Amino acid sequence: MKIIIFGASGRTGHPLVRKALERGHEVTAFVRGKHKLIHPHAENLQIIEGSALTYEDVEKAAAGQDAVVSVLGHTKNNPEDLLTQSAKNMTRAMQEHSIRRIISLTGQG
Repeated sequence: MKIIIFGASGRTGHPLVRKALERGHEVTAFVRGKHKLIHPHAENLQIIEGSALTYEDVEKAAAGQDAVVSVLGHTKNNPEDLLTQSAKNMTRAMQEHSIRRIISLTGQG
């Protein structure tokens, strides 16, 4: 399965990427900065830098995916509506590319 993981470089994203790769999935890690990703040279891993707040970045990254996973979280520099706006961008891109599966994990913030 081709999975895009938003927030792949975070505390939850790192082990999620590792587990998905171990299980044989093709993973697209959507990150703000490639330098934060632990598995930068793993087989079946594509890394895309972008902003979940920018629809064009999300839409381009979603092309060809079977499922979307979001483990985005807040940091002190994120806008208050990060999760709301990124969810809108993801669902819009999912509709554009006929992606029917989404998993979202958030923490209380």
